Amino acid sequence: MDAPFNSSSPQSNSIFSAQGRIGRMTYFSWLFVLNFVTNSIIYTALFTSGLMVALASVLYTGQISSPQSSTTFLVFIIIVLLAIYCVTFYLSIIFTIRRLHDRNHSGWASLLLFFPLVNFIFAFYLYFAKGDEGVNQFGVQRITQGWEKVVTWIGIVFSVILTLLMAVFISMAIKNNQDLPTVSQIEQTTIASEVTQ
Repeated sequence: MDAPFNSSSPQSNSIFSAQGRIGRMTYFSWLFVLNFVTNSIIYTALFTSGLMVALASVLYTGQISSPQSSTTFLVFIIIVLLAIYCVTFYLSIIFTIRRLHDRNHSGWASLLLFFPLVNFIFAFYLYFAKGDEGVNQFGVQRITQGWEKVVTWIGIVFSVILTLLMAVFISMAIKNNQDLPTVSQIEQTTIASEVTQ
């Protein structure tokens, strides 16, 4: 049964193929790079499209407005962004299938990502569950490349810093929200000012 797998090397298959296995670090690094590149492209496209629409409307009408040409441009940008999102989604599913193969599970289990709350628990499982040692029904282990290990640790540090920053901003927002008057306090102040007038 192991004969077909012994003839292929662990590095022989493409990362973009649903065949084969990838470990935790490879999975995390490729998802991190994919999301970083995708978000960079999307934010750059949104920023430049906003500038282009403003420039086109100034050139077209002499003032900032919404001419037909800018609407066409925005539709084009939306179509391009949807295409980028579809490619990102496809690659994420491919990486998830290969990660499931590393755990000796069918790729169909990736459908769990579509169920709220379950997908959160499932993502933790994919990030932290150790893959099968040696050969399983999906092939030999893929060796994690050195750059994938470096990117994984950069991604982990980045995620921790981002989580801490979000916690600080949320706590500041809660603190600032507590200092704001409530609706009943505003109503009482309004009624009191009307009575004195």
